[in-house]
Amino acid sequence: MSFERHLIEDFRLVLLRLLVEAGGHANESVLLRGAHMLGHRRFGRPDVRRELRWLKAEAGCVSLSDYADKVTVAELTDTGREVAAGRQTVPGIKPPDRLG
Repeated sequence: MSFERHLIEDFRLVLLRLLVEAGGHANESVLLRGAHMLGHRRFGRPDVRRELRWLKAEAGCVSLSDYADKVTVAELTDTGREVAAGRQTVPGIKPPDRLG
């Protein structure tokens, strides 16, 4: 796997975990800020939107609402919660690290 692919798969997992921490839903600005705090500083708002759309269309991990074409709000699905917790795997999303 290329390093670029690894970064994208990890970024997708980070977005799901941030949604869990936010109570199951958050807008793209909040998710971007959280991703930057967790070391994914190379990604911007267009990347968050792209990956949220991937998480919806390809993985069924989120549902999305767009408001006035200015902000996207993501809501975690049951599948997204399972993937974030490591109880389910989806190709294209890095499984959480298992400690211990």
